[in-house]
Amino acid sequence: MKDLWRVLSACAGKYDNGSEPVGSYADRTFREMGWDSLTLIDAADRIKEEYGVAIAYRYFDEPRTPRDVFNFICAQKAII
Repeated sequence: MKDLWRVLSACAGKYDNGSEPVGSYADRTFREMGWDSLTLIDAADRIKEEYGVAIAYRYFDEPRTPRDVFNFICAQKAII
């Protein structure tokens, strides 16, 4: 989960210091953390680069959390 946060942090400058502990953000929605649609698109692109898992941009239409994304990546990697 921490490695995913590193990737996500690279997408949102205000979180890029990596100082937030896993528990404080894992279940907060991206909207609650102030992420806009462009940041989420960037996150989806970086996740594809880092993990080889494509996330449709529409995935983020629903309120999602970093834990949701982590679980999605794990499920997709298990299928591959």
